[in-house]
Amino acid sequence: MCTMWIKQCQMMLLIFFLVLVGCDDHSAKPMKKIDHKTWQLPVAKVVVQDLPINYNATGSVVSDQRIEVTSRTIGYIREIAVREGELVKKGQSLIMLDDADVEGAIRQAQAAVNKAT
Repeated sequence: MCTMWIKQCQMMLLIFFLVLVGCDDHSAKPMKKIDHKTWQLPVAKVVVQDLPINYNATGSVVSDQRIEVTSRTIGYIREIAVREGELVKKGQSLIMLDDADVEGAIRQAQAAVNKAT
């Protein structure tokens, strides 16, 4: 069984070899030599140097976290307690509204209550 397998392998190798030799084309023309083009490109030397710590550039900074700040009442802003970009904490007062309009509305409501009683 083993000798038969060896003979089959030898026969396959012989056929493979004959096919490879038969594929050789001796009448083929030799390949043309390819002319390679060259380009002159600018070259810069690498220089080791210190870089400045600060670098000035023009651009925009956009936060990936945005919140919407609204007021429950309408009024004029009397004071702004924080600056743009400053870190704030939950519950921190950001602005002070002018309370003259609110106090006037409260006095009007109290007068209406007093008149009704």
